[in-house]
Amino acid sequence: MKKQRKKIEISSKIVYVISFLLISLSIGVIVVFAIDSMYEGYRVDSVSTNIAVQYPGGCGYVDNSSGKSIFIPTYTFAEWDSFHDNEPAGTNGCTGGSSSYPGQTGWFYTDNNCGSWDYNCDGYITKQFTRTSSQNTDTFCLAAAVCGEGWTHDLGGIAACGANEIWLTGACEWWSCQAIWKTQACR
Repeated sequence: MKKQRKKIEISSKIVYVISFLLISLSIGVIVVFAIDSMYEGYRVDSVSTNIAVQYPGGCGYVDNSSGKSIFIPTYTFAEWDSFHDNEPAGTNGCTGGSSSYPGQTGWFYTDNNCGSWDYNCDGYITKQFTRTSSQNTDTFCLAAAVCGEGWTHDLGGIAACGANEIWLTGACEWWSCQAIWKTQACR
């Protein structure tokens, strides 16, 4: 008796799904089922900016101001390229360039082709040098122990990506903490 009840439940579910699809098609509604995962595609919500989209061998970035969510197929580079060449109205896609790809471990002093610093496609910007010194450029010292290494406290802390700012080396020279110009690298 249980096997028969189970068959009836499964059969009624199948009939329900088929009926739903037929009714949807008859009134002009298109139903799309899609997977939202890396290397198969991405759902980009409406009013999203600079969303990292990975595809085999690289990544791109998408801005969506269309007012609707969009699905971007990314199983192959050709699919990403096709999307990029035929972007829906209200969207803007950009290919990050040959240096932008998942797992990138290098550091860069300029942003990528899309104006993003996210070279490893993880959706975050990571700065290479994050240490700050508790000392200022005019700190008096008699020994290096007084001078801490890092971005100077008196000039605002950690430098922005690509910015060339003053870095304290940790050395004491001529009674003041030694400072150099250093460029912040990011990925």
